[in-house]
Amino acid sequence: AVHMPNGLIEGNVISNVCYPGLLVATTVRWGRWTMGHAPSNVIIRGHVLAQVNRALQPPADSFVAMGVEPQGKEYEITRAPVLRNIIYESNVIRGSGWQAAVFGACRDVLVKDNWFIDANRPPSKPGYGGAMMVKNAEGMLILGNRAENPSGPGKDQGLVIEGKSTKDILVGVNP
Repeated sequence: AVHMPNGLIEGNVISNVCYPGLLVATTVRWGRWTMGHAPSNVIIRGHVLAQVNRALQPPADSFVAMGVEPQGKEYEITRAPVLRNIIYESNVIRGSGWQAAVFGACRDVLVKDNWFIDANRPPSKPGYGGAMMVKNAEGMLILGNRAENPSGPGKDQGLVIEGKSTKDILVGVNP
């Protein structure tokens, strides 16, 4: 987990763990404390995540977001774009029960050349569509990402952009 600004996180292999494998986040937890400061100016690249988040903790196997987690309730992405200047590139995420990646409450983010394999597989919950989701974000560029399901159809393999809460999201070619 990255909870601080200014850094490079690169080249890790993370597999078979209970919780999300990679998160760049700030969370207000249980109404009692804040976990971390708003990450900004961070590069996340070259990671391999396989069979992570086995406990199916929302919102995804990997996420860049600011959220609130009330005690006894699910994590909810906040409305304001708090995280800024993030590059998320050349990561491989395989075997996700949720989306492979979620981006929320962020601004000025580049998501490039990632590969999502067998994402959003059962038993994912309703409302968590796509291999990748964007919510409450602005000023993003998304290009060169691939999503595929060699194990058979999942719930939804595309890119889901929550239209009411996002603006200035540019989507390039994602094969």
